[in-house]
Amino acid sequence: MYNEKEKDKLNKVVRKYFGEIYEIYAGGNYSEGSFYDCLKHFIKNSGRILGYSAFPFVLPKRTEVGIPDFFVRKNGEIIGHIEAKGVDKNLENFEI
Repeated sequence: MYNEKEKDKLNKVVRKYFGEIYEIYAGGNYSEGSFYDCLKHFIKNSGRILGYSAFPFVLPKRTEVGIPDFFVRKNGEIIGHIEAKGVDKNLENFEI
C-alpha cells in the first residue's frame, strides 16, 4: 500500500503531533482549543503524505451537523467534519 519512505514520513508526522500534544498537556494551562493548531497541522501534513491535499478549517460556521470544530476540504469539497475533545475527556461519554 505505502512504501517504506512514505511510512517513515507518516511516522514522523505522528510522532511530532503527539509530541506537540504532550508539550501542551504537560504545561497544564490548556483548554480544548489549545490543541487545535496541532490537529490542523497533523491533518495537512498527513494528507500530503497519503496523496491528497486536505485543507482543515478551524471553527467554521454552523452546518447541517451543528457547529464542528473543524471541517476538511479536498479539491474544494467538504469531505468531513471533526469534533475535537480535550485530551482529558472520556470519549465514551459522547454521542456519535
